Amino acid sequence: MIHKFTTVTIYILNNLFNFYNLFKHIVVFGSGEGPGGVLVCCENFILYKHKETEIICPFPRRNELPKDKGIMIVNFTSYKKKDFFFFLIQSEFGDIYKVSLEFTSDIVHGILIQYFDTIPVCVNLNCLAGGFYLFAASEVSNQ
Repeated sequence: MIHKFTTVTIYILNNLFNFYNLFKHIVVFGSGEGPGGVLVCCENFILYKHKETEIICPFPRRNELPKDKGIMIVNFTSYKKKDFFFFLIQSEFGDIYKVSLEFTSDIVHGILIQYFDTIPVCVNLNCLAGGFYLFAASEVSNQ
């Protein structure tokens, strides 16, 4: 089945992405594997959007980071098993955050963001072997 984007749909998507100063967007697993929707990584916060649901959660900040300096997400990876899933996102400072959604059936109630680790900024992130290993492809350090 092929869906055609209408001019109105493209206009709405452009306005949404421009309004939220989009840097990265992450597709959330759906169709029985999760609640579906999209995570929009904006400057200083992450937004979950699905149908009429919209939840915003700020990123944890370093104490020494000036208030006027924003946090931008440069990379992400996802991990999924039968019962759960999570996302690892990396900021421009090298901080890695674990993002998980609190949901029942297909309704998201909240976003949980936890500081995970700090490594050099990567070109690509991959979760391997049951979520216990993280491969970080970096241009400036050992992989």
